[in-house]
Amino acid sequence: MRLSLKPLLALATLTLLACGGTEAPTTEDALVQDEHALVTCSATCANGGPLSCTGNSCSALNNSHVVCDGQYTYCPPPPTTSNCALLGNFCENLNGSSCSPVNSSRDCCIDGTPDGNCICRPNGRWLCTL
Repeated sequence: MRLSLKPLLALATLTLLACGGTEAPTTEDALVQDEHALVTCSATCANGGPLSCTGNSCSALNNSHVVCDGQYTYCPPPPTTSNCALLGNFCENLNGSSCSPVNSSRDCCIDGTPDGNCICRPNGRWLCTL
């Protein structure tokens, strides 16, 4: 009794083809799959707040910005420092001190805010709101 291997070989070949074969994915296939992976970038702004974005590609620079897929998002500008930090700008310290030119005016600080005003009087002295 003689057995032929041809039908068995044909069956094995058809089974492999039906299952997609034994070929490994190419590098190109792997790259296409990785292009759809999302990444997140984060930065810390000068005000201490976080800034982040998510995209296919990104970069970040602390105290400045984040970039995702070419779109920039910037940190808010730092708060302006008030001249009220200087004692010489307080209305109570300016009031009665010398000034020039006569009739000029300037802002001054009341309770740490620049809400006051001084006017240079004809006698060359500031008259300030207290």
